[in-house]
Amino acid sequence: MAYDSACCERVSAKEASELWGVDRKVLTNILADHREKHAKDNERLFSSLTMFDEFTKEQRNELCAALVVQTFKERDVVFRRGQVVDALHFVREGSLGAYDKEDGVKLFEYGARSFFGTQVAAEVSLHEFTVIAETSCQILTFGFKSLKAKLDEKLGAFLEQLFLVSGLRMIKALAHFSPTQRKTIASRMEKRRYNKGAVISNEVQYGLIVSGAFRSKAQRLFRGLCFERDAHVNPFRGSCTFNAVNFAEDLASFRQNPVEPSLVADSENCELAVLTEDGLAAALHELGVLDISSPQNATDFARKIHLISKMNIFRHLSKQQTEDVINSLVVQRFTRGAIVTQQGDPGRSLFILASGTCRITVDGRVVRTMSRNAHFGERAVLMGTRRTATVEVSSQEAELWCLHQTRFLELLTPNMRAERLQRLQLQDTSVALTDLRCKRVVGEGGMGIVILVEHITTGMRYALKRCNKLKSCIPMNVRREMDLLAENDHPFIIKFVKSFETEKHVYLLTELITGGELFDALRTIPRALNQKEAQFYIGSLLLVLDVLRDRGVVYRDLKPENVMLDSQGYTKLVDFGIAKKFAEDVKRTFTVIGTPHYMAPEILTKFGYGMEVDVWSLGVMFYELVCVTLPFGDDFDQAFQIYDAVKTVPLTFPDFYRDKQGRQLIKGLLQKDPTLRLGAGEADLERLQEHPWFTGNLFERLRARELRAPVIPCGEQYSSAGGEHKFPSFLEIEEHDTPSQPKVVV
Repeated sequence: MAYDSACCERVSAKEASELWGVDRKVLTNILADHREKHAKDNERLFSSLTMFDEFTKEQRNELCAALVVQTFKERDVVFRRGQVVDALHFVREGSLGAYDKEDGVKLFEYGARSFFGTQVAAEVSLHEFTVIAETSCQILTFGFKSLKAKLDEKLGAFLEQLFLVSGLRMIKALAHFSPTQRKTIASRMEKRRYNKGAVISNEVQYGLIVSGAFRSKAQRLFRGLCFERDAHVNPFRGSCTFNAVNFAEDLASFRQNPVEPSLVADSENCELAVLTEDGLAAALHELGVLDISSPQNATDFARKIHLISKMNIFRHLSKQQTEDVINSLVVQRFTRGAIVTQQGDPGRSLFILASGTCRITVDGRVVRTMSRNAHFGERAVLMGTRRTATVEVSSQEAELWCLHQTRFLELLTPNMRAERLQRLQLQDTSVALTDLRCKRVVGEGGMGIVILVEHITTGMRYALKRCNKLKSCIPMNVRREMDLLAENDHPFIIKFVKSFETEKHVYLLTELITGGELFDALRTIPRALNQKEAQFYIGSLLLVLDVLRDRGVVYRDLKPENVMLDSQGYTKLVDFGIAKKFAEDVKRTFTVIGTPHYMAPEILTKFGYGMEVDVWSLGVMFYELVCVTLPFGDDFDQAFQIYDAVKTVPLTFPDFYRDKQGRQLIKGLLQKDPTLRLGAGEADLERLQEHPWFTGNLFERLRARELRAPVIPCGEQYSSAGGEHKFPSFLEIEEHDTPSQPKVVV
């Protein structure tokens, strides 16, 4: 009745029953009155659905008028498998699970900003899962009749594009493309129908299941699940690997036996949206990504980007640098027994194993075997070191992609080369506590002190944070910081090397950051920052938040005091003591924690919050940079006064800040309703980077370190003025801590 559609299931009385009912017209009028009363709220909710942005204002207004807001309690059934699909649903908040039946196996999860029901335009379509609320949920719903009336001929194309673009994001080799680029790739996909038992041909490189069911050796796949054909596992046979939207299955048993293509239609009239090598090549050519000489090059290009993004030395390159690296890779083919590199020879190239296997030997002893997608020689291209092992082809054939040192160094800016070299040197985890010589104290806090230390042999300098144990145990926040820093390797996040544990203390060894705090650097500029200066800091932090969100981490304390500057003036996020990593099935936390002026309003409620609180903090910093003051509670020192201001005071701007795009962006970041906040959705930080306020290819130039920082540190700057006299030698620490056999956590 809410969607003005036919009954989707038959209800029969099993015994004498009494029911209360309401007439359709009566309910329709009630809903119309409710929508009218909540029109402004619905407008705000509708504005958060960015997929409707391309429609006319009139169409958007009509759709907004047809919006139905539904709430579900935990364990409520939203719909059951086999019911007719009669509406398009968008999850505003909460999470829902998709099950094969009501009390069956959970297949995957719908989180905030996800959607389902895109098959609503089909003549008759049935839900293939039972969807149950995992938490309290709010869902924005458009009934089929309303969509049909408002969009008419655009409905089918809109729903198809929405479905395809979302699905392509889940294919690993295509996930790095922006939403706009994925639209272009989606336009090159074609739909194909298969009868039961039909085998999908090898020309299909990537696919998204539109209807019906398909079976692989590992699982049964339904609508919305995607796959990519891996034609390189075996040089003589194709094979498939699969990944599912919003959930991961264990495919080990399948991958160990990649003998024949095994995607087979498992029901009648199955439909796939397929992307062939020709289609991908045409899309990449249209995007101007590279000069494509063959369809196979397009597939290799997508795969190379995926592999390169996993390698430390290539992580976080700009788009142009990544493409230049890919175009510089030289294909080399070897047969069994061929020596690729010899132990002791000078190292001048990096290799990626595209197909086949290689055996690694050190001093004649086999230490391991490398298989497809492995790589070696990272140190060689940056440092020119000698090979520490011999690499020999152990399969019948092997194909390797090679990048020579000279070409790689040509692709990097001098600043980026220095940064990469430093991070590579920090990967040496063989350093022991007794190898370090104390130089001076560079920071002090409630949990301990930070010491500048120097390696006795190599002269490499580090920062060593010493924290006190509590009842012989590592404090929870210190343990959490160690784990999070170990997992997050990014040029704009402090680099963690290793930790040491003694009887009374735990030590965190990290890179040494010499440029001081952003808080202090800003005070050297006696005015509000201009657009380019603010872009540098906000853009850098946005890149960091994007990485943290991908890894399910909410930082919770973003502020200038927790951002340091390296010697080039680039940002480094530090102090992960109150950050938290969400478990896969958990998207909310409830702890009231943070710095009051930078805390999002939802942190102060009892309903919990997610990673969108970091976007709010970024908005506060943005305002502070361009308006000099804080947006809420700037005149208050008491926490309760600041909290009240954050929750109730409207956002205003000083008269001197007249940047329209900047104002719009800050308003979006500082939306008090987190579901309407810019950048709050799972993929919305990508879209945020496309905001018109960010000009001049900003994010590419930040990754390439091509921009000059607004503040270049003069010499070394530390938060503590302490010197050598404030801290004893390490010999005295050893006597106090008895770390003769320290426990080391790497």
